[in-house]
Amino acid sequence: MKSVVVFESLWGNTAAIARAVAEGLGPEARALSTGEATMEAIEGAELLVAGSPVLAFGLPTEKVREGIRTSPGRAPAPPDLSNPS
Repeated sequence: MKSVVVFESLWGNTAAIARAVAEGLGPEARALSTGEATMEAIEGAELLVAGSPVLAFGLPTEKVREGIRTSPGRAPAPPDLSNPS
């Protein structure tokens, strides 16, 4: 079954989980960031799984992402803000 796991990941944790889920779904499954998940990439998928981090008690909003961009705090690494929410 063609499956696609689409994820947003700022520090890599959600990406790691998405890849593990895709691996568990089988050889036809792919894990794609939100930037990679184009209509062409997900076309024909029989199963679509979405994953996102939880920040400030919810999904990352542009306001939260901007706050992370301007003040990353004590994050373990710089956040990857290159992909859309």
